[in-house]
Amino acid sequence: MPGDLLDLACQGLAGSSRPPALVVGRSVPLYEVDITSVDFATGQKLPAAERAFLGLAGALGAASEGDARAFLGLGPELSAQILRRLERLGLLASTAERPRPTVARPVDPLVVFGDRRWSLSTAGMAAFLSGVRVVVRARPLRLLLSADPALVLRVLPPLPYAKMKRDLPLAADEIPEPLRSLDASLAAAPAERAAALGLGETLADIPGGARIAGRLQGLSAGATYEVRRSSERHEAWILAAWSSLDDVWTAHAALRVKDNVETRPLAHLDPVSFLPAKLRSVETWIAGLRSTDLAIAPAWKDNTLSVVAESKILIELLGDQDGPTTCWRPLSLDSMMGRVHVRGVPASERAAHDALFALLARRPRDLAVDVKLTVVRSWRELCAFWMQPGDPPPEPIVRERLWADRTLRRALCTGRLHQDLVEDYLEESIGHA
Repeated sequence: MPGDLLDLACQGLAGSSRPPALVVGRSVPLYEVDITSVDFATGQKLPAAERAFLGLAGALGAASEGDARAFLGLGPELSAQILRRLERLGLLASTAERPRPTVARPVDPLVVFGDRRWSLSTAGMAAFLSGVRVVVRARPLRLLLSADPALVLRVLPPLPYAKMKRDLPLAADEIPEPLRSLDASLAAAPAERAAALGLGETLADIPGGARIAGRLQGLSAGATYEVRRSSERHEAWILAAWSSLDDVWTAHAALRVKDNVETRPLAHLDPVSFLPAKLRSVETWIAGLRSTDLAIAPAWKDNTLSVVAESKILIELLGDQDGPTTCWRPLSLDSMMGRVHVRGVPASERAAHDALFALLARRPRDLAVDVKLTVVRSWRELCAFWMQPGDPPPEPIVRERLWADRTLRRALCTGRLHQDLVEDYLEESIGHA
């Protein structure tokens, strides 16, 4: 996984309002699935003649082709055509019931009514009330999916005939378990399909799916599908970020496909579910810090984990800026990559003093102006950062430590020169004036 992707996750994933405390990610194997035929349902305005016959069938309880001609004035060819279409769409169902008595006057009283009759189906009643009929159209579909977790990532364009020479599809025993029941997942109810594949009623929210209209119904009757490993040009990483506030851990997951600028939030997915079993606890990730002897204290409200450390590690955890800052430490998680947002906290007074001198080493100009003031300010800054009070080192120890550091000796000498020589003469010259 590229480092910039982890950097992006460390700033906060979609669905998270602040930078996380832990970020974990891994590469996701991808598969291309070719489905011979998938049904999509679209709504069309119901023609006036069809809606009129549905209304007639609803009023009479059962209506025949002769009723359409007698009461609606439709010709024999048009009546037969309308009835066949409505029956094919599932808006009418054949029935043996006789029509209700009516006082309506037929337009053509000489029509022979016939024996076969139809009644409104549930879909027919809905179509009559809304004025919209549902038409199901079938089309082939190519999808890019991940299997762990199972997720539809992209709708792929049809392959040109010139590129039809491809790798053989995977054998049945080579297909990942979640993709073996892809037909059942696509045909499931929207809520179940979203939980299984992250896919809603339509493909509109999936990259490449906006051009496909209609509500997904599932595979067409008799349709089949083939699964192949994706080509190398497709790459994806799944990320999970955990935040901590008031001892309540909340998680967010996202997935990014190669060349996509933005990550795709995975609100339906439990971020822990894509982790190996041994990594499914926060304590395990914390134990995965490269410095295994670090002790982890409770998280602060700024969403960092406090690392109780001795001098060497504490200085590393001060960050690389002029003042103390939180920093990201890598996690060692076998095949996965991760980072943890930490704040170094001294394990002893000596560690705290060593951190002070490390911070003073970044401020030679301030030391050259006023050693005592710089030490006091730096110590207060560290105590505020650690959120715990402490006693600074004695002044003789401070000067001894600063003098021992060659890089700070010049700053210390400049400060002593100003204090021991310049200040006395400056006061004397002001007094004479």
